[in-house]
Amino acid sequence: MMILLNIFEILIQMKVIEIISIFRILYLFNIVRKKILIDLLKPFVLRRLKRDVLTDLPNKTELMIFHDLSKVQKELYKALLTKNRCKEFNK
Repeated sequence: MMILLNIFEILIQMKVIEIISIFRILYLFNIVRKKILIDLLKPFVLRRLKRDVLTDLPNKTELMIFHDLSKVQKELYKALLTKNRCKEFNK
């Protein structure tokens, strides 16, 4: 707890620009750490497609069936559209 208070005292005495630069450095440090971790794990993680692994799978088939919306669904859909249009005008 005492360490936290010391950190706050230091931050209070610092200028805003100094504090911002410290947070930028910490942010960049986290990005670098993430990149290092990805590079370390890459050889151990296999990314393969299903069609490359299981060659005896049949091709994917899709069936699209169109159906009208019910009355309640149409009302909800229209309400959603008008709500989104209002948001666009308010931007």
